Amino acid sequence: MSYRISLEVEMEEEEFPSFCEYLEHFCVHEQLNCMYGEKSLLIEVCVDGFIEVLWESNKAILYASPLKIGPGFHSFVCDLFKKLIKEEKYEFEVYDPTKYYTHQDFDKLVNEFYYSSIRYMKEFLHKQKELQSYSLFFHNEYSPIPKPKYMTTNFGYVAFQELEAMEEKVCMPYFFYWNTKGKDANYYRNMANYLLYRDCFYEYSYMNEHTLKMAEMIVTYMEIAYELDPSIAIAYDAYVRLCQILKQEPFIINPQAVEEKEEGYRKEEVLFHFGEWLMQMDGYVEVNHDVYHNQYSVYSPFLEDEVWQYMHLICINGPLGNHGLQEHRIEQKQQIGDVSLCYDVYKQEEFYQIEAVASKGKETIYIQTICMNDEAYQLAKKQLETLQYVGEWSASSQTTRYS
Repeated sequence: MSYRISLEVEMEEEEFPSFCEYLEHFCVHEQLNCMYGEKSLLIEVCVDGFIEVLWESNKAILYASPLKIGPGFHSFVCDLFKKLIKEEKYEFEVYDPTKYYTHQDFDKLVNEFYYSSIRYMKEFLHKQKELQSYSLFFHNEYSPIPKPKYMTTNFGYVAFQELEAMEEKVCMPYFFYWNTKGKDANYYRNMANYLLYRDCFYEYSYMNEHTLKMAEMIVTYMEIAYELDPSIAIAYDAYVRLCQILKQEPFIINPQAVEEKEEGYRKEEVLFHFGEWLMQMDGYVEVNHDVYHNQYSVYSPFLEDEVWQYMHLICINGPLGNHGLQEHRIEQKQQIGDVSLCYDVYKQEEFYQIEAVASKGKETIYIQTICMNDEAYQLAKKQLETLQYVGEWSASSQTTRYS
């Protein structure tokens, strides 16, 4: 069950760049960030919530898919559309299958589309007795490891049985993370919790700009939520811990209400995506993707002023080469199963080097690994032995592929 809302205007293709420039200026006024894709413009409304702008069939189209984020996102996007129409610079047409843009009844939107999607999922789980797991969670980089008879949500694991017994209103925070109209305290608290579960690296927050940004955003969102509503419950233990890691004095002292939150999915091992392959690793590893060469570099977690202990260089397109180290080979292993894994290990004076090839049918992945000590070498080998080929990955496919 899904839908999208859109704002459309007829124009020639050569007019589209100037239209995007107009939208950029509009977004500056609305304090929204923009970024260009290959043939489109993305307007960032919230964490993982975007309006995409593209040209097709003699039309410029702005569209958003609210159902994965929540009714608050839907309402906010409709308000932006109204502001654009009010400027009267272009003759826009609005398409909203929920009719919310016209009736503006937020409770009706929630009841008819968000509660109904929850009921649909509960009925689906009730009928699918053989289903082992299901995931609503999506991340471009990794998937949490499924638990039997549990749903993986944006805010942790929830048992099928527990979910079926919940009222729709209680379920809302597990399914969606923007559930109120406007950017109120609840919005900022939920955004903080959303990032806590997805991308909080705690002590490893200083690995790179992204990990540090995530920690800073979580703290900032919690403080804004508290400032807007001092009675709102926040994950105070996580807040204090992150303030200590960031070396800053807490703004929030003795809050009126606190809520217990787990550390998030990255605290455990997770399944990282490398094209159509998965490998199980520590959730805090640093992953960089070279899109042009379709290569990934993966570094073990490291604290501030430290260095990584192992590094995987992963290539989908072709072999990486062993740099003439054949005379130092100390081990060769072949594992036959669903995936055939072959690797050679070369012992140098200060490090180990592993050259691995994993294949399933005609699909092959090449991995070169550097390990700085014996402990890292043993851990890296264990990771390589978790490689699995899953074909084209999608969040919904986890119900069968990882169960």
